[in-house]
Amino acid sequence: MASLETILTSRLPEEAANWFRQALHKVHAKGEATDAFLIMWSGAGRRLGQTRIGAPTEDEMRLAFFPEGWSADELGRTLLLQAALQARLTEAHTALVNELYATGDLRERQAVLRALPHLPDRPPLPGGEIDQLQ
Repeated sequence: MASLETILTSRLPEEAANWFRQALHKVHAKGEATDAFLIMWSGAGRRLGQTRIGAPTEDEMRLAFFPEGWSADELGRTLLLQAALQARLTEAHTALVNELYATGDLRERQAVLRALPHLPDRPPLPGGEIDQLQ
């Protein structure tokens, strides 16, 4: 069965797919968000590009969620953030999400917003910005 990681990497050029696999592996291996994670987060746009994820294949249609219309950098950043949060205490989730949003450029902020419903405990953004968007 397809995973979000295979959906992304199957649609990327080989060099970008290799970079993403290595970045995701590093995030899992480090166990928490580090400066290296923040560099990978910021570099995802340049490395993965903004190509839209197209329509799902027959196998991908069985997934509970398919990121149709998302861009490669949005999906890549979502997967990197999920991996970083898995290794952090729940209490630290909101701080990381807030930092990424507060310091991010437009594309990085957009990725945080796309990722929110797919994160554990759906951390809120500061100032009720998510409530304003809903």
